Amino acid sequence: TRLDACHERERGADRPACHNPAMRREQDRLDSFHAWTLSIITPAELAKAGFYFLGLGDHVACFSCGGQLSNWEPGDRASSEHQRHYPNCRLVRGDRTDNVSLTGAPPSSSSSSSSSQLPSAALNNVSNPSMRQNDERLLTFVNWPTRIPVRPEQLAKAGFYYVGRNDDVKCFCCDGGLRCWESGDDPWVEHAKWFPRCEYLLQEKGQEFVHQIQSALEMGFERGLVKQTVQSKILSSGENYRTVQELVSDLLSAEEQKREEEREMMAEAMASGTPLSERRFSSYPLKVTSMDLCAVLPDGFTFVKRHQAALVQRLKSVEPVLEHLREQNVLST
Repeated sequence: TRLDACHERERGADRPACHNPAMRREQDRLDSFHAWTLSIITPAELAKAGFYFLGLGDHVACFSCGGQLSNWEPGDRASSEHQRHYPNCRLVRGDRTDNVSLTGAPPSSSSSSSSSQLPSAALNNVSNPSMRQNDERLLTFVNWPTRIPVRPEQLAKAGFYYVGRNDDVKCFCCDGGLRCWESGDDPWVEHAKWFPRCEYLLQEKGQEFVHQIQSALEMGFERGLVKQTVQSKILSSGENYRTVQELVSDLLSAEEQKREEEREMMAEAMASGTPLSERRFSSYPLKVTSMDLCAVLPDGFTFVKRHQAALVQRLKSVEPVLEHLREQNVLST
C-alpha cells in the first residue's frame, strides 16, 4: 500500500479526535464498499480496521485519523498497514474513540476453528473490540523493535497489542498498559501483577493463578523477586506453582539467599573500611506490619492468621540482620 501524498505530510500532525463522524459505525463503513471490486482484501477487514471506501480505485480513508491508503497488494493486512502508516491514530493506539463496532458478527478473516482465530467469548467489558482476536493483535506488532526480548506471540496471546511507540502495549480487554519489557518477562505474570481484575486474564489463566501472584505481593515480597521466582519455576519444571504455599516457600528461600549474600557483602565492606553510605543494603522489604496488610486487604488480620507460619519464618529471618546492625552500632534501638 501507499499513502496519498496530501496525507503523507500530515502523519505527525495533530488531527481532530474524529475525522469523519458519519463513518464511525462499522456497518456504515462496510456499506460504503458496495462498488468495491478488489479481491485481495475484503471490505469486512477494511471496515473493521476503521476504513471506508472513497469510491475511487482502491482508495480508503480512516474515519478517525483521516489517513488514506491505496494500491493494496497481496498479503496486506488492513490493521497492520493502518498501524504502520498512521501510528498516531487514536483507533490504532487503542485510545477511546467514537467507533461503533459490529456486535455478534463472526470473524471475517477466516472460517477456521483455531482458537487463535476466534474472539474471546463471555467478556462483558472489552475496551477495544477490534483487538478481540489474537491474530488481529499479532498484526499490530509489524514494527515491534527487534531489540525487545519479549516476543510478539507471547504478548498477543496474553491479550496485548502494540500501540506503535517504544515497547508500549495495551490489553484489548482491560485497557491496561505495560512497557519497559526485560529479558525473561512473562506477559501473563505481568498482566496478573498489574491488572488482576482483567476479565480476559481471569478467563484464560484462572483465579488461582492471579491469586498466587497477588498473595505474594500482598505479603510484602518485592515484585522483582516474585517475577524471578515464578520464571525460574516455569523454566525448571515447565509449569507454574500449584499452590500459594509453594510459591511463598520458594520466595522465602530466595529472599534468605539474597540476604545471606548481602550480609557477606556488608561484612566485607565493613572489614575494608568502606563508608556506610557506600554500602549496599537489601532492596527487599524487611518488615510487614498489620497496618500494611490492612491497607491492601479488607481483612488484614484474617490474612495474617491464614499465613501465620510463613510470616513467622519471615520475621525470624530479620532478627539476625538487626542484631548484626546493633553490634556494629549502625542501629541504636
